Amino acid sequence: HLIAAGHEALVVTPATGKPPVLRAATTNVERLPSLPLPIWKEYRLTWGLSSRARARMKVFRPTVVHIAVPDLMGHAAQRWAIKRGVPCK
Repeated sequence: HLIAAGHEALVVTPATGKPPVLRAATTNVERLPSLPLPIWKEYRLTWGLSSRARARMKVFRPTVVHIAVPDLMGHAAQRWAIKRGVPCK
């Protein structure tokens, strides 16, 4: 919806080893190392935000950060946003 409305997006997501399912070729994607959980293989566990992801976020300069899952990566992204005064949803 954002891209269709003319906005840019940076998606920070766990790497799965498979091509991402994105509907817009213009979407910027940063994939983080991850492992599947043994009891829930669809869920990928990351270890927060990598320095590369933080650098890309800084350059991207988001006006809002959306946290899809409140896990280690989600909490790290929330801390990053709060520290910079970026609204977090």
